[in-house]
Amino acid sequence: MKSKQWHLIENEAEEDAVWEAFNRLLHFTPDFGDKVKCPFDFSKISESVIAYDISGIFASDFEAHDENGNYKTTECITILKSAFADCMGEDEFMYALEWQHGAFKYNPRIDAAYGCYVIYSSLPDTRAYYPDFHPNGDYFFFVSKDFSGGYLTHPWQKRVWFYGSKLVGLIKKQEEKLGFKHIDFT
Repeated sequence: MKSKQWHLIENEAEEDAVWEAFNRLLHFTPDFGDKVKCPFDFSKISESVIAYDISGIFASDFEAHDENGNYKTTECITILKSAFADCMGEDEFMYALEWQHGAFKYNPRIDAAYGCYVIYSSLPDTRAYYPDFHPNGDYFFFVSKDFSGGYLTHPWQKRVWFYGSKLVGLIKKQEEKLGFKHIDFT
């Protein structure tokens, strides 16, 4: 894979395999009406898991684009990208998934401006929207290549989950700067 920040997984079989692995591990069950139940089953995760309420955080602190669609970066985005990069080891990418939308290979080590979406002639509607760091109306997931750690978001509950001991440890050190409020989700 050519080294770039975002790489859309255009091969349907490859995308399906990524989603199948994700669902096999976490048994993701989205529920639009349930404002409390965790949509993930962490029973197959032997590593640490932590959940946060982000309802008191401004979406603009975590969104990579302003109201005009221009790229921006914030301290919160920098903290998340740094934690992701620290956990990747030698991997060239992690997965960035948007439920019912695109799946990307994402390299947080590369910092380059990007738009809200990219045009791909291979797609039916030609636009692939990049997952964002704040759940702004959709589920976004950033997971390691081997699925051993990740950042999972819920748009209606305004909650996020981190799993994987190293990632959880890095986020715990930064939770005050991020404005995250630790919650029990079991």
